[in-house]
Amino acid sequence: MQFQKLRLLEDTKWVFIYLFILALVIRLPYFFEAVIDWDESTFILFGQSILDGNLPYTELLDAKPPLLWTSFALFILVFGKTVVSIRLAGTICVALTAFMTYLIGCKIWDNKIGVISATLFTIVSALSPSGQAVMSEHIALLPLMAALTLLITKENTLFNLFISGGLITTASLIRLNLAYVAIAVGLSLLCSLPMNVHRERKLILYRGLAYAFGGFWIVFLTVIPYLILRQEEIWWLGVVTTSFSYANLQNTVFVTLSQEITTIRQILLGQESIALLGMAILVWLGGLLQVFRIPIYWKRLDTFQQRSIILLFVTLIGIEISLLKSGYFHPHYLIQFNAIISLFAATLINGLLSSRYGKVVTIFISLVFFIVFIHIGLKYGRLGYEIIHNHRILYGSAYQIAEFIKQENTEHQPVLLLTDHLAYWLTNTKPLTPAMTHPSNLNKEFLLKAWFGEEASTATELSKILRQQPKFIIGEEVGSFFKKDTVQAYFNETLNLDYTFVKKTDDVEIYKRLTSASVGS
Repeated sequence: MQFQKLRLLEDTKWVFIYLFILALVIRLPYFFEAVIDWDESTFILFGQSILDGNLPYTELLDAKPPLLWTSFALFILVFGKTVVSIRLAGTICVALTAFMTYLIGCKIWDNKIGVISATLFTIVSALSPSGQAVMSEHIALLPLMAALTLLITKENTLFNLFISGGLITTASLIRLNLAYVAIAVGLSLLCSLPMNVHRERKLILYRGLAYAFGGFWIVFLTVIPYLILRQEEIWWLGVVTTSFSYANLQNTVFVTLSQEITTIRQILLGQESIALLGMAILVWLGGLLQVFRIPIYWKRLDTFQQRSIILLFVTLIGIEISLLKSGYFHPHYLIQFNAIISLFAATLINGLLSSRYGKVVTIFISLVFFIVFIHIGLKYGRLGYEIIHNHRILYGSAYQIAEFIKQENTEHQPVLLLTDHLAYWLTNTKPLTPAMTHPSNLNKEFLLKAWFGEEASTATELSKILRQQPKFIIGEEVGSFFKKDTVQAYFNETLNLDYTFVKKTDDVEIYKRLTSASVGS
């Protein structure tokens, strides 16, 4: 753990190379698994739709902002139309975000803390729930941390504030909950004028306008295509109406907080993995402990450090508030905390390594890292097993479903995928309705009503789908997919009357439409 001896890591070029290699080694064995989190499959479908010439929300629908879809379109365009290419693009995002974390750590503290924090971020982001896939959090953290890097490592000129506002708004249009962070950071900047400058009203106004205009132009750029086509109401529906309906019609703040606490408790009980448990103690608990310790030595910090730490703290609080207001807490939301909390954890670790507890801390960190790399090694072992025994490097039920569809549906009849909807992309087909871009949307009536009006419901959307008479219905636990008993009963009746069970592969059931089924059923 003698970071001071790693002279190469004092050169920023070598630091980035180190972080990229670290990210690649940790994430590589996950490149070849078809579906890790089915949200990623939805993002891929949207990215492909954009490359096919469609604006977001015109062909496919989901409750996510437009720059997320644009990011995936860019990934496919630059790296190629494979899941492996998508995961490589995600790895580059993680490495770049880690590098931003390093730059911030160096500026506020020193090179050693920068390297430690970037290392912690890279590892914990790969172990976090769904962190092995490419999630919106991985992408949004890049412009968010780039904005913080600019604000902390450079002078807060009007131009830099303009660029920072644009970067944070970009992050918000990848993960809309970060709009709260954009507002919080903006207010924080207005309250922290540069050193040796009087608090003049004009300066506050100029700073605020520069930051706000930076964000405004990013928003405007996403609206321009809709304005040209006179479809601005579609942008408003997809970005604003849908997002507010998603937040307002789900859980209260207290229920969402309870879900977050439950998720963290499960991680700390080792229910995710022992490797994540170790990193959670090291990074999340260590980082929070350091946050609570900061007031103890606050007066020993210089003005720059104090302003920078306040900015990081405001960002953390903004992320937490935004998640509590989101209406539901998914485990992968924790990824959004990783970069900043890794900075605080690194300062604690660095201090402990230099204290009388240095040997104990070194042993604990070494043990955690050993467990992490055993965990990653087992994933490499799984990959080797697939290559040696199954003679394939790409594995997962979505690949098998795609091959089945290609062989058994040569006439390209409609297919309903209730899970593994990545197979649509793998077979160059589309979901049967826009709402089916993410299968779970069928059970979210508040979204259906936001998109299609108050008459819309799970039952009406299912009727649209079944009227297309899909040749195959494919999914896990098909007999209990719908939350409403009446809808599930109707669906089961259709399966019993018009479909026959074909086979089950990797827990995925495949049903085929009977040739004798009536056209109007």
